[in-house]
Amino acid sequence: MKSLEVEGLFSSWRDFLNEQLLAQGLPTSPFPRLDALEQALPTLRRFYEAALGRDEVLVENALEKLAQTKERLAVLITGGFHSPKITTLLRDRGLGVVVVTPKVTQATDERLYHAVLKYKSGHGSFEEVVAVANSNR
Repeated sequence: MKSLEVEGLFSSWRDFLNEQLLAQGLPTSPFPRLDALEQALPTLRRFYEAALGRDEVLVENALEKLAQTKERLAVLITGGFHSPKITTLLRDRGLGVVVVTPKVTQATDERLYHAVLKYKSGHGSFEEVVAVANSNR
């Protein structure tokens, strides 16, 4: 699994941003939120490493199910973050893979997106999702 290389990244961002501020005749900034982001990196790294590990488990489970059912064709639906790794894992095992990706032609409706996330996380209701969807018509 490729490691996310971020050592010194935030200080280079701070330097770049301050150069841009100076070029515009503005005062520099310490950008304290960059420090908070840097402190959160170990947690973020663990989250993404776990997500990538789930890709391998998902592929193994799918292949096991195919072997049990003796099916020759399957559809595996994944989110965009997972698709590249899962595609590689399946191809590495000699399977043919077709990736279908939606063509996004307009910005996501942020209110609806957040309502769906709340609902899926157990903190919102289906009725809230419907209400937001209907308010956009």
